[in-house]
Amino acid sequence: MPFKADLEMGEHYQRKVLELIEYDDCGMSKGCYKPYDLWIVYDGEKTTFEVKADRKTQITGNMVIEFECNGASSGITSSIADYWIYFIHNTGIYFLIPSSEIRRLIAEKVYTRIIKGGDGLRSSMYVFPMSVFDEWKDTYVVVPVHK
Repeated sequence: MPFKADLEMGEHYQRKVLELIEYDDCGMSKGCYKPYDLWIVYDGEKTTFEVKADRKTQITGNMVIEFECNGASSGITSSIADYWIYFIHNTGIYFLIPSSEIRRLIAEKVYTRIIKGGDGLRSSMYVFPMSVFDEWKDTYVVVPVHK
């Protein structure tokens, strides 16, 4: 899928987060901002989020967590987000996972393998069975976007 379509899909899911989470104030990062995608303030406390949407998880049953792109740290290794919100595209399923838990699972080598992916296979990602994250799973009413 072209970069512009990926960007639009990412922004759609960032807005979806704001529909699912209660907050007093919020903001979205612009462009290629590595620390996090979105922040909210609720009851005086700021929380940051990395927002991901995956088109293949519903087919493969796997979730991927990027850690490197073009030889540089990215994804989980460059993010300082408090949580990762991982949407399974067009299903109404999402996972709200503490970043510390993802890092713990990586350290314990719970992932099944490492793959290359993304544009031109420039990214390296850990592959986890979706079931690893079941305790952080939730749902919403889905309105399909982008095929």
